[in-house]
Amino acid sequence: MVACMAVMARETWTDERLDDLRADMNKGFDESKKEVREARAETKAEFQALRTETKAEFQTLRAETKDEFREMRGEMNGHFNAMNTRFDSLQKTMVVSVVSMSASIVGALLATQL
Repeated sequence: MVACMAVMARETWTDERLDDLRADMNKGFDESKKEVREARAETKAEFQALRTETKAEFQTLRAETKDEFREMRGEMNGHFNAMNTRFDSLQKTMVVSVVSMSASIVGALLATQL
């Protein structure tokens, strides 16, 4: 199995080659840092725009909800007032009926006693 494997030539790393490698790596890291900073700035700007848009939408939604509740409250008050009027009318009818029946009973009793 060892015989099948290709043997890699051993390279020697001189100080100059190590310095070149270090410079290339530093350059790559600097480019990566720059890309990350740019992406971060773009993301921050996008997030701020999204936050502003969301805040405006919530304010609009809140105003619409307030208006709808105000309208609903007005409708409910109108219906409650109509119900109160009907109950008042029913109460008056019941009072008149009780007074009339009481007067009829008293009148009938007096008429039979005379």
